[in-house]
Amino acid sequence: MKNAIYLMIAACFCIAVGTFLTGKGNAAHASETVTGEQLAQTGYTTGVPAAYREASERPGKVTRLDYDSEDYVRDSAPITKTAYVYTPYVYDENDKEKRYDILYLMHGWGGHAGEYFEYADIKNMFDHLIERGDIPPMIIVSATFYNPNSSTDFSSSIEEFRSFHLDFENHLMPTVEGKYHTYAASPSDEDLKASRDHRAFGGFSLGSVTTWLEFCHDTDYIRYFLPMSGSSWYYGTYGDFQIEKNVDFIEQLVQDNKLDERGYFIYHAVGTRDSVKSQSLMMADEMLSRELFTPEHYVFYQKDGGYHDFNAVQEYLYNALPLFFKEEGGDSTYTSISRIREVMNDPAFGDYGRLLFPVQSSYYSGDTLGNLRLTWYNYIDPYLIESGKSNLSKKLSDKIAEVYGEVIEPAEKKVKTAAVKAEKKAKTTAAKAEKKADKAAADAAQAVLDAEKKIDKKKRKARSKAQADKPAVEAVAEAIAAPVEAAAEAAAAPIEAVKEKKARRRAVKPAMNIVIQSPLGGEITAEEIRARIGEADTVYVRVDQNKAYWVKGDETGDIDLW
Repeated sequence: MKNAIYLMIAACFCIAVGTFLTGKGNAAHASETVTGEQLAQTGYTTGVPAAYREASERPGKVTRLDYDSEDYVRDSAPITKTAYVYTPYVYDENDKEKRYDILYLMHGWGGHAGEYFEYADIKNMFDHLIERGDIPPMIIVSATFYNPNSSTDFSSSIEEFRSFHLDFENHLMPTVEGKYHTYAASPSDEDLKASRDHRAFGGFSLGSVTTWLEFCHDTDYIRYFLPMSGSSWYYGTYGDFQIEKNVDFIEQLVQDNKLDERGYFIYHAVGTRDSVKSQSLMMADEMLSRELFTPEHYVFYQKDGGYHDFNAVQEYLYNALPLFFKEEGGDSTYTSISRIREVMNDPAFGDYGRLLFPVQSSYYSGDTLGNLRLTWYNYIDPYLIESGKSNLSKKLSDKIAEVYGEVIEPAEKKVKTAAVKAEKKAKTTAAKAEKKADKAAADAAQAVLDAEKKIDKKKRKARSKAQADKPAVEAVAEAIAAPVEAAAEAAAAPIEAVKEKKARRRAVKPAMNIVIQSPLGGEITAEEIRARIGEADTVYVRVDQNKAYWVKGDETGDIDLW
């Protein structure tokens, strides 16, 4: 029975892929950028898979590019600015026939050119998105609105990004696209405008504000926009957002420039714990209230628990980029160069396109049907299966044993050893404290007994003298008893203190407000960690690894902090 199932899987997959490669499939490419049926207009982002944060076997290249510009804030004097350019692993500067989509990214307050490539996880994610076919191979530019004459204080930064569109139109875009193989036939203004469908712009924080201003100034050059944590400041500024007036302007701009027909798409994003989320929420509410901004043209997504940091930025990019640069039209067949992601998402397959490939992307590699490699199916030999000689199970079990022996088992042993040591130390400390408390209690009890004996002895003496002069004896007894009883109370005080100390030790201590901060700006509290992990004996927090490791009995595990 098992052999028959293996044979069916292999046969079905070979038939499906063979149909695509020979051009006999009748499914059409997706012809729209995004529709309400494909993507809800509002929602929450999906987390970046851990594998996408690791270094790729096919990394792209980042190159510094210096270019001539002008100081538009001051005197328009000639200046030299810098940008950093990412090219995908398939980019060949000698192949002038192949053309690439291009994405420009802008930093926030106090940032600098190349910032998006300095955080390794984001650069690695770009590599994997391209390698796995989630997005087409594209050129990515990390630019800056500052220049050598700029001040980075807040008010000066506003002046710089307000004039950035002039640098973009006249210097940055022509320089980059005159050097790299984008869809612009030349760096002329006419050719740059003609290739707008293959150009995107995004930014974070003040870079998000810059992105909205790029929409206000440069929709002739750009079709796709990704504002991350920020609203439009075409009118107003920080604290004086004038949301309704800005949206009125954008609505009129769309109508005057016939952008509904020409095409545009805005993916607006913010985190639910972003410190400046209010302006994004107000902007989104106003945009969503207008009938003009349909899901085909505007969506608003939030990262649940997301802060104002690059961890959130990475997730926004991961969710937005696959929605950019959708091919218009297209023929009715697939070939060896067709992208795997296009096959999965083809509307003709409905909800079943994903079933043509393994559910977990780690089980296959390649970005096109021609270079598709399947980790699990590579072991399937229909002829061996049919004859009962398949070694599939042995190869899989050997591989699992190898991974377990080299990685999982040592890690489990290390965690368990640490847990045992910690538990032993805790028990030893508790035993010492308990022993010390018991001794203190015993000493106090003995002191009470001694005091009571003294009281009894003195009372007996007082009674013998009372026969002669009872009133006088009683007065003397009372005078004697008062300090003795005081001494008894003093002797009993340590007992109560010990009892109170034990009670305090058993009582739940009030929670200390502990906040753990990431080097990238995120933060998380001990209570949040406790809520995500649940009951556990011990939790070890490693900020440098973005992990919290937990131990509960013989069980261990970990969670990502941010």
